Amino acid sequence: MFVTVTVNGNPIADFVQVARVRDNAFFVPAECFRAARLSLPTAPPLNLGGKLFYPLDGIPGLRYRFNDAEQALDVTVPSSQFELSRINAQLRQAYPPTSPSPGFVLNHDVQVFGAGGTVQGSGLFEAVGFGFGGVVTNSVLAGDLSSGRSIRRLDT
Repeated sequence: MFVTVTVNGNPIADFVQVARVRDNAFFVPAECFRAARLSLPTAPPLNLGGKLFYPLDGIPGLRYRFNDAEQALDVTVPSSQFELSRINAQLRQAYPPTSPSPGFVLNHDVQVFGAGGTVQGSGLFEAVGFGFGGVVTNSVLAGDLSSGRSIRRLDT
């Protein structure tokens, strides 16, 4: 039969062939064990049509539940049964960091409003330059653009 297999809630295979024997024991192919990072059981496999299926009951502490309606095999395994994962950064080639491209960004926010025949405007302006030396920013607040009296530098 073909089923969906999950291990500890994580999907392992959407469509995998498994074998179900008379006493409701399940046998799954080796690729399911590898995908879940589990060692193959020491129990002898079941040979069906030249394909080997290993018993789920061969792993200590493993529990499983089969949902007939969804054709889903949910497996729960204690963390002690997973194969160890090792990460060794020394075996990888070190690559130089990517140099940044230079650039420039202008940003603005302008507001114009009027009442009683008077029109006033204000704005926030920002300039950003970036490149090999880092980032430089500058921002200015203009309180009344019609008179030009209220211009303040906020930061650089």
